[in-house]
Amino acid sequence: MTNQRIRSTFVALLSTSLLLVVIGCGEEETPGPIDPVAPVDIVEKPPTDSTAGIRGLLVDQATKQTLRDTRVKLVDSQGEVRETSTTRAGVFEFENLAAGEKVTVLVELDGYEKHESVVTPIAGEETTKITVNLVPIIKDDALPPGDGLRVGTKAPDFNLVDGNGKRHSLANYAGKQRVVLLFDRGAW
Repeated sequence: MTNQRIRSTFVALLSTSLLLVVIGCGEEETPGPIDPVAPVDIVEKPPTDSTAGIRGLLVDQATKQTLRDTRVKLVDSQGEVRETSTTRAGVFEFENLAAGEKVTVLVELDGYEKHESVVTPIAGEETTKITVNLVPIIKDDALPPGDGLRVGTKAPDFNLVDGNGKRHSLANYAGKQRVVLLFDRGAW
């Protein structure tokens, strides 16, 4: 057999194979025209409840550091309680919440004031983002008995609340500006 004849036979076989493949694939039969008078059954899907979520960040209010491995609770309007823990980055998340339902986020951590946040209704299929600032509980550091601090002694760090309820820490002012403490003892 000559090369020309081998090529012709090969091309013929290849063409036949491709034709068979195309015929084998075939097209689906298209439906005929729809009778406009014939009733059509429409199946309605029942409405699905949309869900929402909450993603939060847990932060120490005084140091602005995130708090990791902390238990966070969520209470829905029926009183059902869910729990999760914050990640290493201080993030917590609750998913599959009923959309439009107010929920309460609770955090109880040793050394901090108890925190409760009521989160306003959540839109369906969305995640509401919140930041929870925990307020550290200030422990009274007792000075050693004696005459108190001597002139030139470094004052211990402390936190106090001013007349407007704002919390101040000596560490926030140290090295930046002078601090004067005034205690009003009231009537003598």
